[in-house]
Amino acid sequence: MKNINDSSDSRHQVFQLSGPAVEILLCRRDVLNDWQIGGPPAPYWRLYRPWNNTGLLHYHDQTLSMRAGEVWVIAPQTEFNSSLTGPLDKFYLHFLVDGDLSNCRDFCCRLPPSTALEALVERISTKLQERRNSGFRLEFEVTALVTAALALLPEQYLFQYRPVESGLIAVWRLIQQNPARNYTNAELAEFAKMGLSTFIRRFSSYFGISPQHYVLEQRIRSATLLLIRTELPIADIAESCGFCDIYYFSRMFRKFRGISPLAFRKQQRAGST
Repeated sequence: MKNINDSSDSRHQVFQLSGPAVEILLCRRDVLNDWQIGGPPAPYWRLYRPWNNTGLLHYHDQTLSMRAGEVWVIAPQTEFNSSLTGPLDKFYLHFLVDGDLSNCRDFCCRLPPSTALEALVERISTKLQERRNSGFRLEFEVTALVTAALALLPEQYLFQYRPVESGLIAVWRLIQQNPARNYTNAELAEFAKMGLSTFIRRFSSYFGISPQHYVLEQRIRSATLLLIRTELPIADIAESCGFCDIYYFSRMFRKFRGISPLAFRKQQRAGST
């Protein structure tokens, strides 16, 4: 009889899994009398679970009714509006996910029914309503909820890399990891091991934006998260994200998000759902 720890036995092979890191920005259950999202797309994920049938999502040319017990996931950079037909009782999460999942964008998805997902929502929601601070246990449960929800996303919603030169993927991730650095297209092309014109053409063709536009997009994303997470002065955020001065930063932030950095921070402090 073979030892069950013997990796030569195909029934007991050992392998490693590396899941995405999750950061929870907000976790609440509220009754809302007014719910109008609007504004520029947010850089974080949203998860909603209503307890009644009064919530509506307006996405592109669709009006989506949120029914009691359903779980909805909305990707980062999704432009949508919301409204109510009456007071809405809902549980909701705002969160970030690293790795390739951070590139998902622009969809609203109702997840398939899941007993495990519902049990997690019920347990977390009860603790929030009873104002029980369970420390790390609650954090683990909320992280488990995010992981379980993402695992239920239909495959067509996930960001998937088509077959492409590994050099382009390497550049994409380099910029994502350190957007504040001043990259030239020549440096990025060298990193991708391509000629300059070939690199710009292939990057733009594959990702749909130019390399420098992607750098700027990632800088704005980093700045947006710092405005949400921290109390840093806006000038410090501009500098840390690679902008030459606060005026240029403010102009670019307004161009991408349709609102000034200060107004965005005040909006977030007032409560965003």
